[in-house]
Amino acid sequence: MHKFKAVAKHELAPPKTTDWPAIKADWKKVTQFIANKQYKQLTVREALVYTAVTMEVMFWFFVGEMIGRRNVFGYLVPSDYVSRDTRKKVKALEAEAKELAQH
Repeated sequence: MHKFKAVAKHELAPPKTTDWPAIKADWKKVTQFIANKQYKQLTVREALVYTAVTMEVMFWFFVGEMIGRRNVFGYLVPSDYVSRDTRKKVKALEAEAKELAQH
């Protein structure tokens, strides 16, 4: 369990500022790889590995979203919640109705 915690702490930590140049270089390689359509030269095994890695990244993104909002399905919004935009629209409509009633 101690080894798991050490690996998780290292692998799940946010990138350090010293990691950013390498991240930028890797991202540039990925965009060039896609732009030059080099993915057409991948073997089936390589394509499956890259697909699995992409799915893992997406999985962790969605897990992080669920952790952040503390709910699996969408955000918990109180039933009596009214947005600021809606309040402004209602206020404008009420002012317009009041003005029309005075004429």
